[in-house]
Amino acid sequence: MDAAYLSFAEQALRYFDRPHEAVARAPIGGPGAWRGDDLAADAWIVPLDAAAVAELERAAEAVRARGLALAEVRREDFPLPAISPAIARWSRYSSGP
Repeated sequence: MDAAYLSFAEQALRYFDRPHEAVARAPIGGPGAWRGDDLAADAWIVPLDAAAVAELERAAEAVRARGLALAEVRREDFPLPAISPAIARWSRYSSGP
């Protein structure tokens, strides 16, 4: 199958399944070198209230009940009517809210 049509999960598995010549020993630098302290200080971390957590759990249970594999789950299989507006806002963040 063409890599352009693989699900996210299939692409991730393909990435991690590839052979690596050696373990990288040099520190990672640049904007991709996040540290725990950097992440904890960022305002993009959004705590979820009990209602949002319950909605996520209901959606996950519905997927489990249908027996869908991770690679088969599509947006319409995982409805989040109450928190989807907030998720849409979060997806537009580039460097914080």
